[in-house]
Amino acid sequence: DGIASKSDHLQKKAMGSMEGFMKEAAQNLTQREWQMIEIREMTFADTGRNDSKPSSGEFVAWIMLGKDSLRKVQISVPRVVYVSSRQPIQSASSEVEIRKVDKYLPHGKSASHLYEVIMSEYVYRNKDWVAFLKPSSGTTDEKVLLEQIYETGTPLIMRALTELGCVSRLKPAASRKQKSYRLSDLKRVDRPTEGPYLHPSLFYRRAFLYVRINPKTKI
Repeated sequence: DGIASKSDHLQKKAMGSMEGFMKEAAQNLTQREWQMIEIREMTFADTGRNDSKPSSGEFVAWIMLGKDSLRKVQISVPRVVYVSSRQPIQSASSEVEIRKVDKYLPHGKSASHLYEVIMSEYVYRNKDWVAFLKPSSGTTDEKVLLEQIYETGTPLIMRALTELGCVSRLKPAASRKQKSYRLSDLKRVDRPTEGPYLHPSLFYRRAFLYVRINPKTKI
């Protein structure tokens, strides 16, 4: 009986330590600033699936939390384009978000109505998302309705780097427990409160690893 109770005590202690570790890790994600070490597009090497392709909109980020915690997180980056139209438009699908904006257009062009259109990379690449843009009233001919589409060639990594900078943190409204964070869940920290980027008090070591994967053999 004495051996059994001691074993139970150690097991409960181990479980308590693990629960405490997980709770602290979750709190660090929501309360600490994220110092970006690396961000890259997710590949099959991250998911274990051979169908994963670059430019899927899913990114892997290695971040530094506090002084000694290096974490790996997944960030979903949406495709954002700008559409100018002759008449007010709206989205006919929940897969496409749209809002009216005021931006400077290339070559000094002007637009009667300019919209920011947000969708997943999957919808952008695999669906006729332009067909989801419908006039608020009047003509139903999209070719007559739309004038120009901008930033279709902007790489997703560029948008991620611009939005996140080198230090970011979760917005208060972001969910604490989720597998993948949306880019909109994060905000760039222009004035870090936990010290400058990769300041000397951080505890980490640098190592350089070169990895090459054959696209045919996946080795």
